[in-house]
Amino acid sequence: MSSTFAIDMNAVKAHIDAMQSKVEEWNTQQVQHAAFQAHIQHKQAMHPSTIALDVGGSYFHALLASEHWTPDDASRGAYFLDLHGPTFARVLDFLRTGHLSVDGLNRWEVRQLHASLEYLQLVDATLATTTTTGGATWTWDVVEPCQSSTVHLSRDRKVLHIAEKPTVSSIRTDRSWFVRGSAPVISFRVQVLAMTTLTVGFCPMTCMTGIEAIKVGRFLTFTSNVVPQRLPSSQHKCNLCDVIGVHWGDDKVTFERNDSPVGSAFVSTLSTTDHLVPFVSTSRFDTTTLYIID
Repeated sequence: MSSTFAIDMNAVKAHIDAMQSKVEEWNTQQVQHAAFQAHIQHKQAMHPSTIALDVGGSYFHALLASEHWTPDDASRGAYFLDLHGPTFARVLDFLRTGHLSVDGLNRWEVRQLHASLEYLQLVDATLATTTTTGGATWTWDVVEPCQSSTVHLSRDRKVLHIAEKPTVSSIRTDRSWFVRGSAPVISFRVQVLAMTTLTVGFCPMTCMTGIEAIKVGRFLTFTSNVVPQRLPSSQHKCNLCDVIGVHWGDDKVTFERNDSPVGSAFVSTLSTTDHLVPFVSTSRFDTTTLYIID
């Protein structure tokens, strides 16, 4: 009997020791958890409870301020943004700090970032961008007749943004926006960040309106609208982020879209001494954004 009792007591002692070990382990975990919580609270105390984003005038401003905007996913109150995900953190960083960085991005990623900025109507963000893709020797130049609050140029004058204007004065006969290049070149490329319909090409530096440029210039018209495939059309299809190239050589002006020939080449009656510059003309009812690549 005494031997059996001793064995039972040993088993009870082992069980008690195991329970004490579990309690000590649990206490240790509690101490570690409390330390972790204290660390988190310390970090929170060092930072503001909210992060302010400067969204004035942007897509976000309209999204958050207007009662007409409703979430795409009502169950989660979430909005869908058609943006380039890998570079979106740079957009948020710009909204928070006012600085936009393109460090470490390749040329394609920079173009995607620019497209996101235009999608969100962050014109000022584009103005602050230090481009890494260009060796352009020319910039956009808004001539006096077309100066308006709806025509915007970036600080480096490589980004042109024209916002649609729903009302047009009945006195004005030229119902289009016209912007030309600042210097003569023999070729140029621009990327389309936003558009409906636009005319792009070469014109003399003396042109002051889109009507003048179309009369004496060499150009093609591009559109994001549906272009008939079986019928002749004076317009050529162009999509968001497409690159339009215009080249002048051997007395011919040729056009490309994404490095593929577009339309017919013009035989120019003007010589290189006529100082032809890039130009773009668009209806006052269209929105256009063009970025100079080279």
